Amino acid sequence: MIKVVASDVDGTLIHELGESISPRLFAQIERLKEKGIHFVVASGRPYANLKRLFVPLEEEIAYISENGSYCVDKDTVFAKGLIEAPLATEILEAIDEIDELVCIVSTDHVMYTSTKHREYTASVLKNYDYEVTYVDNLATDIAEPIIKIATFTPGDNFATLEHFKALFGDRIKVVTAGNAWVDFISPIANKGSSLKAYCELKGVKPEECMAFGDQYNDAEMLAFAGESYAMETCAPGVEKYAKHRTALVEDTLDELLNSLK
Repeated sequence: MIKVVASDVDGTLIHELGESISPRLFAQIERLKEKGIHFVVASGRPYANLKRLFVPLEEEIAYISENGSYCVDKDTVFAKGLIEAPLATEILEAIDEIDELVCIVSTDHVMYTSTKHREYTASVLKNYDYEVTYVDNLATDIAEPIIKIATFTPGDNFATLEHFKALFGDRIKVVTAGNAWVDFISPIANKGSSLKAYCELKGVKPEECMAFGDQYNDAEMLAFAGESYAMETCAPGVEKYAKHRTALVEDTLDELLNSLK
């Protein structure tokens, strides 16, 4: 019996050129709730952005945001990760050395980006509906603890991933998020550990979970869930963490819901 369904967003629920959640999924979330099944959105996106994305059901689901660095169920923060300040400074300085990269720094309630190339940065972020605060220097102008650093790279993000893994991979988790972003997150924070924390909160076993994902930031979540699905369009190698493949989350959820009749 599945009691929790967790899904990534970009590349999983929202596909190329898409910008919103399908009405079909909203109806399925309602039906899952009627069956006593919790829905969890698990994404590299920030918490506030995810809540806007899931209106009008934003209060009916749980959130693993920032790749597991800030996770909320109703008013309960059930998992959180932080990047140590000296390491965050090193990363931000290294990102700043590459002109074409857009950088986003997440704290609990505020997202920051740099005034450097402001017009280009704004054009990138408008597609994500991110509300950001601009500062002159990300490495020195942020006072709050940092929970995630993300950098947008034009084109394929694989080269950017390998570059920063070589620099920082022994000290922090560096993962792809979607096809354009590379995320830096606390070594103790990932979607899998956060889904585990949520299941413990709800008294749910791993075999009672279903999860969907397409990128390496979904790997731990797919490995944790008893019923896991890698998207057919997933990054090469991600499928080895999942038991199944699917072309569309909604089709698989229909199969689940039909089996519960």
